[in-house]
Amino acid sequence: MSKTFWIGLVVLVLGVVVALAGPSFVHNRDTYGVGDASLTVTDRNGIPSWVGWIAAAVGLVLVLSGIRRNKTSVTVVRDTVIHEDQSPRTS
Repeated sequence: MSKTFWIGLVVLVLGVVVALAGPSFVHNRDTYGVGDASLTVTDRNGIPSWVGWIAAAVGLVLVLSGIRRNKTSVTVVRDTVIHEDQSPRTS
């Protein structure tokens, strides 16, 4: 399988995890304290689930394009055979 397949698989899995689990980030804003008591105000910001679904779709496209078979194209110009992966040679 090609590199495109494996990269697509990783992006697909991460996209589904983000879409379903929706990781969030906690930011401490302010901490107030009086004596032994303290109060902390936190702000939670999460990644929207639509970002995960878009990443999963992009990963699926990469996986499908990586699965396709690599076809070697051969071009014949008079007596010269040119392969994609080789330099021209005469026969």
